Parts: sequence; structure tokens; C-alpha cells
Amino acid sequence: MSNEPSAKKHRGRLRSGIPGGEVIGLYENVLHVQEMLKKMQPIADGGEGADGNNEDLIPVDDVADMVGEIVKLLATKVHSRPAFALSGLQQAQIEALHLTEGPVLRLKVNPERMEHERAHGADQLWSDATFYRHLCILHSSVTRTEPSARTFIDAFFFRAAAIFSSRNSEGKRLILGLELPVSTPVGNDKATLNGFVDYAIIPTRDELAASFMRDPLLRKIRLHSDYVLFITEAKAVDVSLGHQLPQALGEMYACSEALDKKMIRGALTNGRSWLFLLVKLDGEGGTYRVSHEISIMAPGPDFSLEVNPASCAQVSIILASWIENSFTDLDSGDWFEC
Repeated sequence: MSNEPSAKKHRGRLRSGIPGGEVIGLYENVLHVQEMLKKMQPIADGGEGADGNNEDLIPVDDVADMVGEIVKLLATKVHSRPAFALSGLQQAQIEALHLTEGPVLRLKVNPERMEHERAHGADQLWSDATFYRHLCILHSSVTRTEPSARTFIDAFFFRAAAIFSSRNSEGKRLILGLELPVSTPVGNDKATLNGFVDYAIIPTRDELAASFMRDPLLRKIRLHSDYVLFITEAKAVDVSLGHQLPQALGEMYACSEALDKKMIRGALTNGRSWLFLLVKLDGEGGTYRVSHEISIMAPGPDFSLEVNPASCAQVSIILASWIENSFTDLDSGDWFEC
């Protein structure tokens, strides 16, 4: 009889305790290992390695069998939930994800504070005055089509970066991520959201900025950034922003789950009009709040639409504040209240 202790066989359901997003990453890694094992050259029993000995040979078949079983277990978990494309989300799917609308975000009127904030970055390229003149040029020179929204959004990013840098003493700067891929389970793994996030504005230090710009991934934000603001570009020019809200909410929901945050702020815009959003998760779903639409356009003397300097300043200042408080709930210092 062998003196070696008998191996115990554990039975029951696998309970990994691994978050859904990490399960997907683990599944992809195990698939990679499985492919590597398939490429290994089998050696007959009694054979020797290239160096003339068999001490470092591994029974690949046994390992391959174990890896295959792990792939089956993970595949069941990864592929058992419905998947939704962010670009095609509808209100019915938002409701199916248990996101419900909460109180509206009401803008606070504070002219004195607004004037004070407009002075930030006055000594930089993107001062409030330069920013306004730039938007006037865009309005008079850029066609009103879907791609034109990005020219306006970019300008708001540059102005928000100037505001941020002028009042930030921690050596951080803003970087802009475009079309970030996201694929993550939501609602306790009941569904998966797949697609791309249009804009991600990330405050970070120079040494981390280079890494993110080289390889923009949400997991790097999770590890290295205390906050990030997500902006969704409206995909139709002459359609109300409210009708395009589901995609923005879906992007925010996916990103909050991927970043393991229970509160996240964002915005939806066509460049000329803006909606500011706040999503709060509770495990099964959550609630969202939406501001009234803020337009940077206003009727001029001849009743044609012109760029309004006060509205432009208002939106850029809210953006800068939204970036710095992107994972927190509203407080008394915010520009909005419920």
C-alpha cells in the first residue's frame, strides 16, 4: 500500500468570486494558453528532449485536458449573458438594465462665481476670450453635419484643460482618449455592454500620460487615475439630445462597472448643445439624472443664431468641475442641484 496521502476530490459548483470583467480577461488568457499547448510538439513515450534528457519534459496532454476544462467553465460564464452594443442601445434596453430616471439636475445661478471662473487660464493660449472667438469661427466656417460636432467638442476640451491647469498645483494635466474600447458585464453579470466610448478626459501625471496615450485602456484608468470624465458624441445633428440619451447612459454604465465605481458623471453633446449626466449604481442597476439642455447658441440682433459667450463659458466651467468630481455625488459646491 502506498504511504502517499490520497488526493481529495472537491465537488460542487465553482464560485470564483472574480468580478465579471476580470472573468473575461481570464477567459482570454486561458484561451491563449490553450493555443500555445496545441502548438507544442508531442514526444513519444521514452523520448528525449533536444538536449538529450527528459527531466524537463512536461506531460502536455494532461495540462491540455485541465486547461480545456477551465475553458469550458469560463465559457459558460462569459457567453451565458445577453450582449448589447452601445451604439444601438434603445430606451427599452436601458430599462431592461434597471436604470431608472431620477430627479432632474437644475443649474444654479451664480453670476459672481461664473465671472471668477472665467478668469482662469487668462494667461494661456485657450483663455476664455480666445475660446469664444474660436467657437465663432467654427460656427461660421464648419458645416452643420455629424462630424462637425467633434470640432466643437475638441475646443471645449482645450478650454477645460486651461481651466484645470490654472487651478491645479499637483503637476497633473488633462489628456484626451478617443474611441476607448469597452466590454464589460453589468448588473451583477446579467448582461454585457460592448462598444466604444467616444471621449474620455483623464487628469494624470506626465509619466502615466505617456503610457495611456501609447496604449489607451480602461484598466489603466482604473489603476492610475482618481477620476475621468466620459463624453458621448451625439450621432445625429437635427435630433433631440434626449432621444440619443440611451447610448450615453450605456457608455457611462459600462465604464462605471469597468472602473468599479458606484457614481459617475458624464455628458452628451452635439457640440452646440449639452446635457450633463449623473449615474448612481446599486448593484442590480441604478438611477440616472439629466440636466436641462444647455445651448451655446442664442438669437442675435437679426434673430439668426449666434454663439453666446456666457453660455460657452458656462459649459466649459461645468466641464472642468465635472472632471474633478467625476466619481462623486453632488454637493453644495456643485453647479447643479436636484
